[in-house]
Amino acid sequence: MAAVRKWLVAVAIAASAGASAAPAMAQDIFVDAHGVVHISSARAAALRYCNWIAREFYPEVENDHNRDSYYRACMAAHGQLE
Repeated sequence: MAAVRKWLVAVAIAASAGASAAPAMAQDIFVDAHGVVHISSARAAALRYCNWIAREFYPEVENDHNRDSYYRACMAAHGQLE
């Protein structure tokens, strides 16, 4: 199980190294004229998945900073801003 976790982290970090902040990312979330926040389905799915990954697979990390790093790497791997 530890090998699978290390592999997932390695993939997420490698993907985040190749991801860049594209202008299209800015359109994943916006507020309309009535103040309603709209989030794309891709961003919503990435938020659910990355929060789940950080919570379930890395509960034993020594501090929240490391968990945040895993979350950010996961979001970058999905092409989303943190």
